[in-house]
Amino acid sequence: MSEPIQHLNAVLNGYVWGCPMIVLLMGTGLLLTVLTGFVQVRRLGFALRELQGKITQRGGGVGSVSPSSILAAGCSCSCCTRASCRTRLA
Repeated sequence: MSEPIQHLNAVLNGYVWGCPMIVLLMGTGLLLTVLTGFVQVRRLGFALRELQGKITQRGGGVGSVSPSSILAAGCSCSCCTRASCRTRLA
């Protein structure tokens, strides 16, 4: 009973995750870029200046975490595949 379902699932996965998905993702990205007026390009300088300014700032009050600590924790967890690493930082 499960073999026909597995075969159908394999056929659908092969079709969906192939060329149609790439075209859909690229088309959606292009459409949203045009509809938002190329905001990724227009505001890149502002975003980089904000990021640089926020990273170099110190934490504000009691219990606050500095932006550079948050960046370091995020980068370290992005390469950690164990769930225990992610839950310890949360």
